[in-house]
Amino acid sequence: MNAAEAHDDVYEQLADAMDAQPAGFTRTPNKLEIKLLRLVFTPEEALVASTMSRKLETAAEIAERVGLPRRRSPCSSRA
Repeated sequence: MNAAEAHDDVYEQLADAMDAQPAGFTRTPNKLEIKLLRLVFTPEEALVASTMSRKLETAAEIAERVGLPRRRSPCSSRA
């Protein structure tokens, strides 16, 4: 699997996680929603967002679960 395919998997996981929410997330045959998610989220943000649960967790707990460094925030470069 190359890097582009790995990134696609992350966005597919995010779309699936969003679809599992009460409001849902409409999927389309042409995968337009994946293109939209690519515009909004970096691959790292998509990974974090797709694995978040409904329970309260610290950033360190989330980072440990997804295998990211604890001191690095994927959103810190955007302000």
